[in-house]
Amino acid sequence: IYTNGLVAGNAQLVYSPPFNVFNPEVAPSPSNLHLPGNIVPDAIAACRNVDQTSDLYAVSAGKLYYFSSTNQRNGSTAVQVAESTMFTGVRTLFASSADSTSITVWGLNSSNQIFYASCPRISLTTNPSVWSVPLPILTDVEHVSLFISLSYSANTFFAHTGGSQLTKATKSPETS
Repeated sequence: IYTNGLVAGNAQLVYSPPFNVFNPEVAPSPSNLHLPGNIVPDAIAACRNVDQTSDLYAVSAGKLYYFSSTNQRNGSTAVQVAESTMFTGVRTLFASSADSTSITVWGLNSSNQIFYASCPRISLTTNPSVWSVPLPILTDVEHVSLFISLSYSANTFFAHTGGSQLTKATKSPETS
């Protein structure tokens, strides 16, 4: 379980396992995680790995950060993996690895744009320049919900674009 926010003016980003694997009768120990400079994440998103662990992505001040599943111990600091104005003021963030070879992040930013960026999993932290340029794929969005079809590796957005307008957008698994 991941949570983030401010407590008494201090940035908080905490991971707590759902149970204690060594003794299910005892509460698990939480881990305090940090972004560089102890800044507050605007939004966070967990991404399940094929080994059933989860990586964590966070955005703040136009930067995308990454906590691998092995970098979530108490006191761990995220690695910055990308930077873009699209990552500014993100209200909602999603992350997925539908095909296990790449990572995709989507979000809704303060300019009411849904953006999309991806990276080959093997280059996630070794070469930030391999991240695709995050581009807006839908504008004037007030709220967004994402559905990922793991069977077809397709992504579907449901976006509220004002008034009573609901927009459905689907990314084909054949496009990158």
